[in-house]
Amino acid sequence: MQAPILLYVAEASCFLPAGAGLFQWKKLNSPLKILTLFFCFSVLHVIAEETLRRMSINNLFLQNIHQVVEVESFLYFFWTWSKQRILKDGIQYAAMIYLVVWTLNKVYFEQPEQFNESMSTIANFFLIVVSIFVLLELSKTATVSLLSHTIFWIGSGTILYFSGTIIIFSLSNTILQIGFLYFDIFWHFNWSLVIIVNLMFARSFWCKIF
Repeated sequence: MQAPILLYVAEASCFLPAGAGLFQWKKLNSPLKILTLFFCFSVLHVIAEETLRRMSINNLFLQNIHQVVEVESFLYFFWTWSKQRILKDGIQYAAMIYLVVWTLNKVYFEQPEQFNESMSTIANFFLIVVSIFVLLELSKTATVSLLSHTIFWIGSGTILYFSGTIIIFSLSNTILQIGFLYFDIFWHFNWSLVIIVNLMFARSFWCKIF
């Protein structure tokens, strides 16, 4: 069956934040360079997924690997930005807890042929909560428009995507069992969010304030 056009658009949009980061590379600080490398990793992930899909090979194991890199990259980025000791400590503990839980799940519970719903739920929860606290800190400390801050676009994009898809990722296997039509509808919604959020992430690299 031919893949939907929206899927290809969503995959292509992954090149936007990676390209924006590389274009601005010399002007970026270390946290933004780390985030750029993650976006580049995401591009390779998309290429690998698409390649395996065209070969009719199950590619869900790639998503399970991408997820841990994604969570740790964003948490590190938010950790470097925050100036509040309590929030920095909370982010650090969240990153360590997630890594430990992900490792235990990988070793003892993961089924490579299925989407890892439990870990996806935990990942979404951590990123949503941390992003909210980061944006609250920004709103209290910003002296100019929030739109001028890189962290605003990254934090807002993170909240938008992971809050918008937490139900999809938490119940992917269940939705698929109910019927492919419902699964297809949910994933069109997911691809739409991917496009919007990648535009927001790309926009963040053109801000003058970290």
